[in-house]
Amino acid sequence: MSEKEICIQLRELVERIAQRNLAEGILLSGGLDTSILAAVASKYIRLRAFTCAFQGAPAPDVEHAMLVADRLRISHYIHYFDDEELYEAARFVIKTLRVFDPMEVRNSSTIYIGLKFAKDNSVKSIMTGDALDELMAGYPWLFKYGEGGLEVELRKIWKSMTFSSIPIGKAVGVEVKVPYLDPEFMEFAMKLDLRYKIREENGQKWGKWIM
Repeated sequence: MSEKEICIQLRELVERIAQRNLAEGILLSGGLDTSILAAVASKYIRLRAFTCAFQGAPAPDVEHAMLVADRLRISHYIHYFDDEELYEAARFVIKTLRVFDPMEVRNSSTIYIGLKFAKDNSVKSIMTGDALDELMAGYPWLFKYGEGGLEVELRKIWKSMTFSSIPIGKAVGVEVKVPYLDPEFMEFAMKLDLRYKIREENGQKWGKWIM
């Protein structure tokens, strides 16, 4: 199959998984993962986007998310949280997930704040961009591996990957939908040749290249 044919197949697949997992809202970071889903889902539903950032800190995600929401003409809700709200979120995450790893608590706290913000705005279901980095080698630390090593590392990730948005959403009372965990997409991604996941162009390596 040619590269062009694979791209066409992938585009059609993303359309299907987005349609199968439509939700009232999306946690929009402005990055590739959620922007793709927002672009597709907004064709079929009046999508509402939610973005959160720490008050007073540089927030490139907010700027990127605003650009995406404006381009797609979707309603965009932005929330800046402070120390007190972050501490409250961390306590909730530790109690709910029973985790103590600082990075996991930090990342999951932001997810909790986003999901709670969406619920407070009467959203009952929400999409996330979870799993694309894991399935399509989006993490920069994977770039150092050769083909054999990359395959091994990805299989390790696939075997153990979990996403806190799902149990946090359940605890908050919001249904979380993760299109990239759709079995059809997972099968496609896991079988996809590695050269379509990481590729170097103009001296720079890119993960999730085919996306």
